[in-house]
Amino acid sequence: HDALAALVAVLESEFGSLVGVNAYLTPPGAQGLAPHWDDVEVFVLQLGGCKSWKLHKSTLASPLPPESQTLPRYSSGDLDLATLSPVMMHPKLNPGDFLYFPRGVIHHAPNQDAKEPSVHLTISSFQRQTLFDLVQKTFEEAMSELWEEDEALRRSIPWGALSPGAGSRPSLQRNVAQQLRRLADAVEEEAKEETTGPVAGALAELGAEFVQHRMPPLQKAAEDAMSIVSPASCVRITDPSALALLPLPGAEDGSAK
Repeated sequence: HDALAALVAVLESEFGSLVGVNAYLTPPGAQGLAPHWDDVEVFVLQLGGCKSWKLHKSTLASPLPPESQTLPRYSSGDLDLATLSPVMMHPKLNPGDFLYFPRGVIHHAPNQDAKEPSVHLTISSFQRQTLFDLVQKTFEEAMSELWEEDEALRRSIPWGALSPGAGSRPSLQRNVAQQLRRLADAVEEEAKEETTGPVAGALAELGAEFVQHRMPPLQKAAEDAMSIVSPASCVRITDPSALALLPLPGAEDGSAK
């Protein structure tokens, strides 16, 4: 659908994150999906009919205490109603109404109208785009560079190191701690000097993945578009979110491609 594609393109440009849209039709008097939480930020737009939503903070089915059941990394399976905390919100959506709830909020939405079906769109975004993901990518970027520079990292760990109680374990733990401090120092230096480094490289890689998978940005009228770009062309970037700059391998001056 062209209008939905345009909506996704605009939201991806605004959020700087991938956006998905699902359409749901719930027959009269039907439950719809069982209670669950999602691993994305959720925006609900009611298109037809009415639907009553119930939002909960936590569930007894989780091994975590209620205060720790926020912003989960993965979606849940179906949850038993009996395990849910009391309802914290119970909005009823009519056509044109809009509802937002954060990642991890438990929700379910039966269609309580016995005569009319319910139709709504669920718009989702910010899946696995957290500080955890940036730290994980930073670690990968930094260790990839160190692998090239430091022969010690390329040496095999001692025989029997995987066995419980191995005598080499304390030495390995100190070595790992040393490498983690080395990584932390590199990140601190990057922030202090405002130079390229592992965090900049990680952000560039995540940005490239976003640009690769996002919807193409909305184009202007055909007469404003340029089909051929030559060395003499002057290019003006109207949507920076559609551009990714990756540091050139081995470049220490910030050169990018």
